[in-house]
Amino acid sequence: DANTGQLVFQSAHSAQWEQYLAPTYYDGKVYVNGGSYGGMYAFDGTSGAQLWFNSTLAQYDRWTPAVAGDTAYAYVGGTLTAINRHTGAAQYTIVDPSFSWAGWSMRLAPILGGMDDVLVVHGGRLVRFDLLNRQVAYNTAGNFSGQPAVRDSVVYVISSGTLQARDQATGSLLWSFGIPNESFRDEVIVTLGHVFVRSSNNVYAVDLDTHQSVWSYPAGGHVALTQGALYMFTSGGQLVSLGFAPQPTPQLVDPGFQNYLTTPAPVTLHGSGFLVDPATLTVSVGGVAATNVVVIDDSRLECVVPLS
Repeated sequence: DANTGQLVFQSAHSAQWEQYLAPTYYDGKVYVNGGSYGGMYAFDGTSGAQLWFNSTLAQYDRWTPAVAGDTAYAYVGGTLTAINRHTGAAQYTIVDPSFSWAGWSMRLAPILGGMDDVLVVHGGRLVRFDLLNRQVAYNTAGNFSGQPAVRDSVVYVISSGTLQARDQATGSLLWSFGIPNESFRDEVIVTLGHVFVRSSNNVYAVDLDTHQSVWSYPAGGHVALTQGALYMFTSGGQLVSLGFAPQPTPQLVDPGFQNYLTTPAPVTLHGSGFLVDPATLTVSVGGVAATNVVVIDDSRLECVVPLS
């Protein structure tokens, strides 16, 4: 229980020597790697009751499934397996013909790209699976490592210790960012405005428009993001929390323009009359300009405000 710290349930599953990544929670259910000889479990997220067990997966550890819609996806031993998340039945598999065995630990979670695709990094390769045609779309070699992230048709991934932004559909390089004498590693986190990467000693926030670091902090460790803070768990056993400044309170400069906005953040409007011309309207939040400003009628508009 998040409020009291009391144990709500614990549910056993079969295993041998494995170590695990965090389970995947989706739609009130919990999905996890398990089984004495490999497999995947589903548990009820409220009661902890086992819902099903699929034993068709090869026996590897340090992986966790990706789940969306009616399907749970596992990339294990060079095969992407799609499993019906309601019944546990395997739906189909896609073989990765360039898979190279590197031990019994996968050390990854598949990434759902939102374009009927799944992406993984394994064996120094960035691999994209085409779910519609059930084949490998591309298999790009480049000393890739860590856990990538996807946003707006761009894959953010670490290659040879630098951050790379690659076209999701083709895998082609768009831009890269590196720091002399630094080597980025492990997970990448992307937001509306920034991508976070970390080395052994520092974490960096890289602006998605300028492709430059806007700030850094002298601590390195596994990172996780909430709405209010970036958390790092360091190799020295410390938990570091970096908070973000709150967004400004909405202010309506022109009192004739109603404060009705469908934006992801509070904004400040600078208008020149009740009837607003979108060509001359300026919308900003914290000094960041909005895009896609559209006048709906005499008292409403829509716009997109990038978030840090």
